[in-house]
Amino acid sequence: MKDGEIMTEKHDVIIDPRKESYCFTFSRHDCYKLATGRCTFELTDEEYEKENAKSNSPYNYHYKARVGYCRGLLEKMRDGGDISATKRTGIYAHSNACGHMTLSSGQHRSCIAKKNQLPKLHLNTLGDNGEYLCRSCYIEKDEAQKQRSFWDNFKRKKKENINKDVPIDITDDKL
Repeated sequence: MKDGEIMTEKHDVIIDPRKESYCFTFSRHDCYKLATGRCTFELTDEEYEKENAKSNSPYNYHYKARVGYCRGLLEKMRDGGDISATKRTGIYAHSNACGHMTLSSGQHRSCIAKKNQLPKLHLNTLGDNGEYLCRSCYIEKDEAQKQRSFWDNFKRKKKENINKDVPIDITDDKL
């Protein structure tokens, strides 16, 4: 965005999450896939039940990287309850020049909607970041200028950050 340019915002926007791309900021404590290498939605029912039995303590219930966290949210999103995919739920997003949406809230719900092919997702606010790239694309561009391949950097950064439990910026196509 140029100095003095006003960022545009739309309110109460319904998007088709199947057609959008996202940039998430997750760590191994926020995402089951980053913690284990497989998304909870990639598990068979038998694998899910086995993992869920292991992590079913009351202390784990709100832990976002537990196997049942996203599956539980999906059920609530499909129910039309408090966090329905089509009701005002406090998801705030910005579109970026690279084509990825960044989210200040609602990352898990957006990822769940995309991975499960939900046809609608309500955003309370959708802003436009103008010429700015999402953090993942910015890092990729910056690293490319340093003469390293993106994949070498991504693998190195992902491994370093996951091992250190530092949040990483990752696009939905790589998650």
